[in-house]
Amino acid sequence: MSGLLLLLVFACRGPVGEPRQALVGDRVVAVTLADGEPARPRASLLVDGRTWSDEPVDLAWAWVADEDALWSLDPAASDATGPVPTLPDPPEGAGRIGLVATFPSGHEARALLAVTGSPAAPQVRRVTHARVPGQPLEDAEDDDLALEVRAARPTEPAEVVAPSSWTRLQARVQGAPDGTRIRWMATAGTFLELDATTADWASADLVLDDLETESSEPLPPGPVTFVALANDRQGHGAVHAFDLFVGEEPAGARIGGRWLPADASPMAPTWAYARLEADDEAPLGLRLVDVQQVSDPAATAPEVPCEGVSGPFDPLWLLQGACPREALDGVRVLARISP
Repeated sequence: MSGLLLLLVFACRGPVGEPRQALVGDRVVAVTLADGEPARPRASLLVDGRTWSDEPVDLAWAWVADEDALWSLDPAASDATGPVPTLPDPPEGAGRIGLVATFPSGHEARALLAVTGSPAAPQVRRVTHARVPGQPLEDAEDDDLALEVRAARPTEPAEVVAPSSWTRLQARVQGAPDGTRIRWMATAGTFLELDATTADWASADLVLDDLETESSEPLPPGPVTFVALANDRQGHGAVHAFDLFVGEEPAGARIGGRWLPADASPMAPTWAYARLEADDEAPLGLRLVDVQQVSDPAATAPEVPCEGVSGPFDPLWLLQGACPREALDGVRVLARISP
């Protein structure tokens, strides 16, 4: 299974009545499979609209033959459980992985994953953003938001994302074969995709009818969490999560694209030791305290009380459920502070 990644079939669906791009409620956002053997799938999870949870999501994994087998799968008869499972070799005729996720609310989500080989998979290294001036948000007509019209509009740098404005998001993808596309999701706002790796995002909740604006509700100042899911034509995928602020960004620190409040913000980029504290208002559910810059990038990372993770702190530990938020509250970590 060397070099394998997965693309889920059902898990990107949100609650009934919500668009695919909306990160709301309880849902499986994406699934990936680590390179190498044996199979080690990982699920990215949204719990009550957050990328973290104090309670773990029950995850049951099993090799299945098809969609019918997924829906009849009994979690008690799974091949592996938990956020960091290792699956046995698949039985004959079972070339897909089924996931049953049971959330703390009792909501259940199922995903079917087709396993295919690939020498390389796309990786989203970072996402840049720029302002799109002159692109109407309110009272837009169909010609205003047409793809060719939007593509012709130049962008300009902007440190602050203003309410009721358009921001262009550009994913920087490494190892992307032809046909790779980004699927965009966010906790708020409205997307209009531009090309395979670019989208225009409105800092407002829009109701559009054939690209004409019927109503517009500006987003309030504060953080918005995004997920960029890279897919190629073979169904291989990779996930990148990041935060942007509507309005001025408060003092804090960024780790792997995620923003955390901090009592001291060392100049980025740098390595630092810090203690994590629970913060319900933070997009990752955590803040950094007692931040101490580290001159030696090879400094030892303290152990964390989580399943199957080690090394410097990675926000994906929470998104993938390997670390419930409460397990990290008060824990000292080594982190890479980035711009």
